[in-house]
Amino acid sequence: MYAKILVAICSAESISQRIGKLRDEELQPQLIELLKGFMRNWWIITCWNCMKLKTKSCLQ
Repeated sequence: MYAKILVAICSAESISQRIGKLRDEELQPQLIELLKGFMRNWWIITCWNCMKLKTKSCLQ
């Protein structure tokens, strides 16, 4: 029984390490790129709205 518990603990630790490695090496860079894309889109939308406001005020 004790041996089975040790094997289960080692397996859980191994899986946990693989999950951490996956998070750090693959998911985090993808998340950063996604957030950069959101920031770029918000910047474009903000600039577009500012240009629309400036054009509107010039026409009035």
